[in-house]
Amino acid sequence: MSAILAQLGTEIELPPGRADGLGMRSEVHHLAPATPQASWYPQEMSRSLPYQTSHGPFRADPIREGDPYELSNGHVIRCLPTGGRGSDAVATGAAVLKSDPEVDSAGVGTGYSPSPDTLRAPDVAVGNVPREPGWVKGVPPLAVEYADTGQDEADLATKIRELLDAGTKLIWVVRLTGPRRVEIHQSGRKKRIARPGEELRAPGILRNPVPVEALYDWEMGQKIIQPAGC
Repeated sequence: MSAILAQLGTEIELPPGRADGLGMRSEVHHLAPATPQASWYPQEMSRSLPYQTSHGPFRADPIREGDPYELSNGHVIRCLPTGGRGSDAVATGAAVLKSDPEVDSAGVGTGYSPSPDTLRAPDVAVGNVPREPGWVKGVPPLAVEYADTGQDEADLATKIRELLDAGTKLIWVVRLTGPRRVEIHQSGRKKRIARPGEELRAPGILRNPVPVEALYDWEMGQKIIQPAGC
């Protein structure tokens, strides 16, 4: 089913994307005007093109909660549903992180708009999740992304850069395909890898270390949420 996004007084129809049923896929749409009498229609942009360097016409305010879109530098990104493995892992990670005694707020799929032409929704956000409707100004201190089959790597790299540039301190990317691992991204530092059996730390955000497996394995997650003897 097509989705209609009305912005700037112009109605734009985004064609349905294709989902493989395993993971979440995103599609980047670059919008260009046709004739003065015609509507604007999306043309899917190659994922290899540096679309984030050109400025698109769209803004976050007209997008409604529940609409399947993010924005990158004014360009529309259509976000498709997550499959079973990915959604189960997200639920596990969110529960584990929110149980940390240092955390006062956390959310799943929270929309952040650090600038009028940007709207990004990390799979899990820790911190800066107000209990009120609407897009959140700024970014979370800690963001977690889950990458499964069908992940758009170009958009993921852009999303990481945008969040870090806007002030996110840590981004953990949980890889669900291939050997399980977590990529650790911080501004000004090289990417690091944490593997099962290792722990993740977020000083100033989380009080306790998080075992890598606790971000996707519910059995391990329960041990963090409900320690033995409690």
